[in-house]
Amino acid sequence: MRGWTGRVAGFACVVSWACGAGPASIGDVPPDHATLDALTPVSDLPAPDVVMPDALTPDAPTSDPLESDSPVPDAPVSDASDATAPLPDVPSFPPPCTPSATGATHKVRGAVVEVALEWKSITGGTVGVLGEPSVLSATGHSGMFEIDGIPACTPLTLVFEHPQIHAVQTGALFVANDDLVNVTLQTPDLGTYDLFVGMAGIEPDPARCQIATTVTRAANAGYGPCHACGEPDATVSLWPPDPSSQGPVYFQLESNGIIYPSPSLTATTADGGVLFANVTPGDYLLVAHKDGFVSTPARVTCRAGWFVNASPPYGIQGTP
Repeated sequence: MRGWTGRVAGFACVVSWACGAGPASIGDVPPDHATLDALTPVSDLPAPDVVMPDALTPDAPTSDPLESDSPVPDAPVSDASDATAPLPDVPSFPPPCTPSATGATHKVRGAVVEVALEWKSITGGTVGVLGEPSVLSATGHSGMFEIDGIPACTPLTLVFEHPQIHAVQTGALFVANDDLVNVTLQTPDLGTYDLFVGMAGIEPDPARCQIATTVTRAANAGYGPCHACGEPDATVSLWPPDPSSQGPVYFQLESNGIIYPSPSLTATTADGGVLFANVTPGDYLLVAHKDGFVSTPARVTCRAGWFVNASPPYGIQGTP
């Protein structure tokens, strides 16, 4: 994978160890993180160096349901009942792929979006390819990033880091014989992450990971902020099941656009968001279950200490 480069969107700056704002490298990611090749099982790996400041919490409207004084219920322990449902036809990964005769390379393009009370793009961070610490792209205007020079038929995972935003990795991605576009990395700032963790009733275990995804309607590709593009009334399960994890915890969507995790929900809302907490490191499918709803599962690799978000349009995507 050598020879890949990153660009800051808006100007031709080939990113190196000293180019762009934010960390000098995704090198704050431990160097022994393995690449995601065909979802090879991974062992427990060091956690990212992320500090959760106690005092950093976003200002919320006085009517915000997050301000409730009611006790927050603990996240439910994972229920394997949905895992007994038939799995959909799951394409192999990586899929069959033959590089073009020209030997052309391709790009991965997308944006980093901060999940908060008000969605906004993120600048000044660094997007990298997991396992390739020299392949970097600083987020430019509107949070856009671009990484080029990627060989055809390449599976990969992206990682984002920023001094004030919670680190995140994507689900499994695949560059075939064309550019991979509309990739999103969605993650909260440190204060909102801390707030969501409290609302979900969980205490993150550094030896495990936290996994989120969105069940997106077939009519919505899900690129960019979209609070009401989810498929409501679907349940989501991990495959294989992890009985020691917590969840699923679904996200509530309020009429004013505010979202938050609610352990009392038993299925998705129109937001489509769902969280599995304290998952054992390993490789998983995230599968949606709803009569009449056909979707493509999301693939993720859980690494100890990490927040994984298989965000749209590469999460659980409804299909016509």
